[in-house]
Amino acid sequence: MQCPKCGESNALAYTTDNCCWECGHDFSARLVQLAAPAKSEEEIAAEKDAAAKKKSASLFRSLVKAVAGGMNHIRAAELVTGTIKTNSVAVATYLVRMIRDDASLAKVWQVMSPHEKQIAN
Repeated sequence: MQCPKCGESNALAYTTDNCCWECGHDFSARLVQLAAPAKSEEEIAAEKDAAAKKKSASLFRSLVKAVAGGMNHIRAAELVTGTIKTNSVAVATYLVRMIRDDASLAKVWQVMSPHEKQIAN
């Protein structure tokens, strides 16, 4: 293994303490990372999906509070449009589905564009 600090090509050859024999660079964290099992594509996708759901739920709560606090439904729909454009497709999909299914945001749903509504499908 090559040492990133000094460039020694066989850094661990003469040592048992996981440090470069030439400069003393500690490889412990890197070796643990290499030994960790790689995540499957399904695990990675599930983590991304969970993160998207969490972010969309947070955005949704903020939107509900804003509308309940008196925000105009047209302004709220504009806010949703901006949110859709600046977030991932997964976040946008979950957010639009929650808006569609929430009775308190029915007016926001009505003024959203057909394209934005189609995201929920």
